[in-house]
Amino acid sequence: MIKSFVCRDTEELFNDKRVRRFQSFERQARKRLMVLNASPSLNALMLNPGNMFHALKGKDTGQYAISINKQWRVCFEWHDGNAFNVAIVDYH
Repeated sequence: MIKSFVCRDTEELFNDKRVRRFQSFERQARKRLMVLNASPSLNALMLNPGNMFHALKGKDTGQYAISINKQWRVCFEWHDGNAFNVAIVDYH
């Protein structure tokens, strides 16, 4: 379950509000947020290759990501079965 957000726009999208900067991939982003919210474990996210789940490295060690498309991903931290500090990030 998602417990906290870093980005207000990400939280608004999660709460079914329209966010201009995400409008071109809104449906896919919302779907990824719903998958993350429903996931009981990191293993559940890993089992579905469609999630494109991966651990981040370098300065982002300790965070994980689910790719939305080639440009955007949902980044988060995972503690005690919950997602924290969730944000949709442009990584290019």
